[in-house]
Amino acid sequence: MTPPPARYRVTAPVLITVAGVLILAGAFVYRSLGSQGWPLPRMFCLFKTITGFPCPTCGTTRAFLALSRGEIFTALSYQPLIMIVTLGSIVLTAVDLAAWKIGKVQPLAWIAERSSLSTWSVIIVILVNWLYVLLHLSARIHQWLHW
Repeated sequence: MTPPPARYRVTAPVLITVAGVLILAGAFVYRSLGSQGWPLPRMFCLFKTITGFPCPTCGTTRAFLALSRGEIFTALSYQPLIMIVTLGSIVLTAVDLAAWKIGKVQPLAWIAERSSLSTWSVIIVILVNWLYVLLHLSARIHQWLHW
């Protein structure tokens, strides 16, 4: 008798993929409502309102709207870290699901068991991305640097 198929192990990239697909679907709806003349709410960022500077996730809405139009490079220019993580997670999840479906070891579960990501390395990547967002999206910094 053959053993029952193994249950699929949900990992962080899978959850990121689900969130990314949901946000992308929301961007499609948002874009289609806006093109039909519906009044769309202006996005509100408390951090930017208080400080005048973009927050670390600033540009994400514009990035997903660009992605919904198929403009991958524009999306990457607005918010590189979130786009790379989301697009990478979608690809890795597709590979992971295919491996699970044919009965092979799930690559994501295997990698998650054998790797450890330092908290400091994650913080540094987020700070580098934020520096990019500040230089790319902040009108206030552009005024200071006379760009």
